[in-house]
Amino acid sequence: MKKLIVAMVISALMSGPAFAISQSYRAKLERSGCTQVSELQGCDINKTKAQNQKAANATTPDAVKAKSAVIDGVKVRCDKPLPAHATPAGKEWLATHCD
Repeated sequence: MKKLIVAMVISALMSGPAFAISQSYRAKLERSGCTQVSELQGCDINKTKAQNQKAANATTPDAVKAKSAVIDGVKVRCDKPLPAHATPAGKEWLATHCD
């Protein structure tokens, strides 16, 4: 019985709180307005919330400049979706990688 109590006391002392992320990482996420998922999608945790929002607004379809490029042999405008026949799997997508 004493061994069981000693084992329980030792395990209680050794087990601490298990946090998924550190305090400093959590603070960076809160400051930047990012989440762990949005960070993987390009949200920069080293920038402020305002800087991240400004960067996100610059890449929306309305903010993309009307330049043209040739993608897979098709001349496209950056602000227009490609025709379904010119895209992989027939899906429309916005060409945002124009020079």
